[in-house]
Amino acid sequence: MARRPRVRIGDVFTVPLDDAGETVGYGQIITKTVMSDLTIACFAVSSSSAELVAPAEVVSHDIVLMGFTMDALIYHGVWKVIGNEPSVLDRVTMPLFKVLSGGRWEVVTVDDQLVDTFDSPPEQFDNPWAQSPMVIQKALQSTFGFRAWEPYFDKLRPGYSAARSRLPT
Repeated sequence: MARRPRVRIGDVFTVPLDDAGETVGYGQIITKTVMSDLTIACFAVSSSSAELVAPAEVVSHDIVLMGFTMDALIYHGVWKVIGNEPSVLDRVTMPLFKVLSGGRWEVVTVDDQLVDTFDSPPEQFDNPWAQSPMVIQKALQSTFGFRAWEPYFDKLRPGYSAARSRLPT
């Protein structure tokens, strides 16, 4: 029986963009959080699967997607780890989330640390969420024009999280 691949913060991996797997995009595991198994970033770079981009170059590109997910497609060998580089976590803005606790609304970090409390739900924040790895793969395929963009991919754009990262003043 094959061992489950161990994913580490900083792992850089390929994501198939076309049905044949001849073109790949790239992602990186940027952190692990309490609210989801993994937080990943995907980059504005693609290549032939026969001529992979070096991991250090991958992480130098702009971040086009960021989201919370699990390691299922790495485990099943669909996303292939090609190296490890320092995490680009410092280049993303993590969102805050709202949760109902004891009859009050709390705004918390991705690591479930309390930021503030409210009597009514703070509308600018989402409840904690994660996307399946396949949704992230489809969003990256859309980013590179291999499929149509779907509205539910919007949460994966870096600006979406940035807009939900601060309390209202």
